Amino acid sequence: QRWKKMRIKKIKNIENGCASRGGRRRERTSLWKGLAFYQSRVSGSAIAPGRSFCADFDNADALLVSEVKMLLEHRKTQQESQDDDTELSEVFTKTLEYCQTFSKYNSRETISAVRGTLQKQQLHKFELASLANLAPTTAEEAKTLFPSLEGRFDDVELTELLDDIRTHMNYQY
Repeated sequence: QRWKKMRIKKIKNIENGCASRGGRRRERTSLWKGLAFYQSRVSGSAIAPGRSFCADFDNADALLVSEVKMLLEHRKTQQESQDDDTELSEVFTKTLEYCQTFSKYNSRETISAVRGTLQKQQLHKFELASLANLAPTTAEEAKTLFPSLEGRFDDVELTELLDDIRTHMNYQY
């Protein structure tokens, strides 16, 4: 009986997209796994009733690529200032290069302004980070990337929001 309950629980976790190992949820999450799970749960114009993010993502935060870049650059300067002969790992270096390539915002003030603009809307934290990272140019493009925006925002509202993001990008200091 107990074995059967554990198997049913494991099957439900797999169906819901939760990763479990030995009955314990993993603590580590990533933006892309969360986004993929989120997009797989979207049906039509909003998140399907009764479906949401896996419990693994309840306490996870989504960072902008620019925020990750700043964190990695800070870590790099810390490492360089130490007198150790240890070098940064290849994964660290490649991740930093990726973030430098795809970072859209150069200052903390710009990141805060973009995040503040998006937090005024009723967006999920993964939607917020993805909109800021991808910075779609039109409402149609945004709704194609994020079908959950379809019923919640009309084209005018979404265009104004995207224009605000673009304004922050264009006038960074």
